[in-house]
Amino acid sequence: MTAPGPEQRPVFAAHPEVIRLATAGLLLLALAMAAKGVWSTWMIGGEIDMDARYVEYSSFRRGIYPNRFVEKEIPADFKVPYSVYPPYSLAMFAMFFEPFGRIQGRLFIQLTSLVALVAIGAYGRHLLRDGGPAVAALGAVAAAAISGNSNAIALGQSSIMLCGAVLMQIIALERGRPIAAGAWWALAMLKPQMGLPFIVLFLVRREWRGLATGIGILAGLSLGACLWTGISPLAIAKYWLAKMGMRFVDTTSLADTLASALGVPARWFHLSFAALMVAIPVLIPRRLLDSVRAEPLFAAAIAAPIGRLVLYHRFYDNVMLFPLMFAMLTSVVARPSTRSLALAVAMGLSLWVPQVLVERLPSGEMLRVVVWIICTLALLREQVPSPSPADRGATSRHEA
Repeated sequence: MTAPGPEQRPVFAAHPEVIRLATAGLLLLALAMAAKGVWSTWMIGGEIDMDARYVEYSSFRRGIYPNRFVEKEIPADFKVPYSVYPPYSLAMFAMFFEPFGRIQGRLFIQLTSLVALVAIGAYGRHLLRDGGPAVAALGAVAAAAISGNSNAIALGQSSIMLCGAVLMQIIALERGRPIAAGAWWALAMLKPQMGLPFIVLFLVRREWRGLATGIGILAGLSLGACLWTGISPLAIAKYWLAKMGMRFVDTTSLADTLASALGVPARWFHLSFAALMVAIPVLIPRRLLDSVRAEPLFAAAIAAPIGRLVLYHRFYDNVMLFPLMFAMLTSVVARPSTRSLALAVAMGLSLWVPQVLVERLPSGEMLRVVVWIICTLALLREQVPSPSPADRGATSRHEA
């Protein structure tokens, strides 16, 4: 990364106290959200999502597939829940609850979430080190201050932990370790809507070993889950492809919105999105593909908002947009300008403003979506290299 020249430094150097003040405010916000999330679980309870996963895993542990539309042999004394998680996720839940059960699950989610936030912060600080100590400190707290983190911890959601897995996928690819990246991506796929967008990192870089590793892990865990419960893999595949509606409540996803408007199964749009992710290397221009291929962070920054907007998510999943936020901040350090600074501030505010305020603002949710789309398009434009004089000359001769 090229250090900014003297004429560019005023973007940061003119008012360093503003950056320090913003960093201090974000640090306090991050600490308050982490404390609130942890306090809520131990003093109030209400870990709705983790409790649901515990019920599902308890069923799976007994050899009963936790989906009443797939499982046919249900004991009379057991009520089988309706799980929307794929079979490999059921096997992964063992690391949450074995051997001590629900309390272990609570501790596991809280500790891995906090560790993930620290790791993402360390990565952000490293990315922004060229901007000076104040900017690096801002990068260290930016992701931890994202609105919804406290809710993820309080509800027992694995969103933050899985974003830590995405971070490790990015780092592994940066270090030329595709097999390790595949293993981390497989972990992120615990929630398919979280991990699926980041398959793009393998596709644009043609890291087939990493992709094969990740898919192999998921396939092995799925087969093991089927053998454990005695359910045919074909029956599960048939359910996911032909029967499961994939329509969720309280959603702002594009797939569900379009499905509701057209009156068709939402799974059509979700499956189409999966196909789109696989086809991205073919669809995007070659010059952009070459540029994105060199930077795993930029590939993740493009994939994250697409996955956030198209697939089912709630606001506590907004932490998955940390690659886009870091990419915008990095752009300010590398190419300071009023435009890049304005976009970075807008991106940050879209993630830091508390959800309750966003919901009270007129068209607050829509405004946030517009910011994400504009930032993504700006990043794409920034990554497309200008054609060389030779290329322009060749184009001119061709047109003539």
